[in-house]
Amino acid sequence: MKSLLTWILVLVAYPSCVWAADLTVVVEGVRSRDGFLRVALFDSAKGFPMNAPLARALQSVKLASEPPSHPIILVFTNLAEGNYAVSVFHDEDSDGKLKTNILKIPAEGIGVSNNAKGHLGPPKFESAAFALNNQTKISITVLY
Repeated sequence: MKSLLTWILVLVAYPSCVWAADLTVVVEGVRSRDGFLRVALFDSAKGFPMNAPLARALQSVKLASEPPSHPIILVFTNLAEGNYAVSVFHDEDSDGKLKTNILKIPAEGIGVSNNAKGHLGPPKFESAAFALNNQTKISITVLY
């Protein structure tokens, strides 16, 4: 009986231990308050950086409601501790898609965690990844 009670207590307490981390994302360098800021949180390389349906979590901020020339702050809550990467893009025309030129170079502002840079393509998950623990805060600069 004592063993059964111990297992019940472990199972009840386990979810609160696993889902305990919060991530604060500070986005700087947004050049205008037109459109939306689209933010995707990835927990693996699959889909990173721009395949939003494969992201662990998504947030979208209408920039007109944000104070001019201040960073935009978003919070992802109740995440499991582990490695993550974040990608952002400034959807200035509010169409929900990253506009690119004929060479597939972004025509709207983009950024990723660690301000990682890509070489002949988008940054890799490994260069943008960071460890999420209890309370983590990262900054991303949007580049145009």
